[in-house]
Amino acid sequence: MKTRVRNLGDGRQEIVRLLSLEALDRTSMDDPLTYEKSIVWLEDVSHRPYVRSKMVRGVRTRRGPLYLSGDGRVIGYSKLTADAPFDPSTNGYTRRVFYLLPFDENPGNAEAPRKPTSLVDPSTIKPGVRGERAIPDAGVPPSRFETNVSQVEALADHLSPSTESMPLD
Repeated sequence: MKTRVRNLGDGRQEIVRLLSLEALDRTSMDDPLTYEKSIVWLEDVSHRPYVRSKMVRGVRTRRGPLYLSGDGRVIGYSKLTADAPFDPSTNGYTRRVFYLLPFDENPGNAEAPRKPTSLVDPSTIKPGVRGERAIPDAGVPPSRFETNVSQVEALADHLSPSTESMPLD
């Protein structure tokens, strides 16, 4: 996949997918990632071992920023192509949001809940590409990286009262 990086001048960076006819032949119109035009990073993620990734349904805009209520901090989101399908059942579009929770800033915090499997290596995330799952740091016990479904569901509730979530897996 070919991409182009645009530095937006205010510290944000956008990774834009350059489509080819060959790539279009391999895409599935049923996969929401097919319609990703770009990924916008709101901060430098090159030093981060992971970000959290969530597919969000019912988003009202194809390109605008996504926000979280509660303690989560959005550090990136996807923008969609102009032909991305509008889902009348959710009254919106399906997009990805990349975020961190407060304890992600201090992974050694003993009070931190377990980390879900939605951890993705940000260097592997591209428009239309899920990215590779992040591997736990050597200093963090593997049990801290086990899936905690209730935590992921709670985050989905924080995204928006009218927003539904769809797992990446």
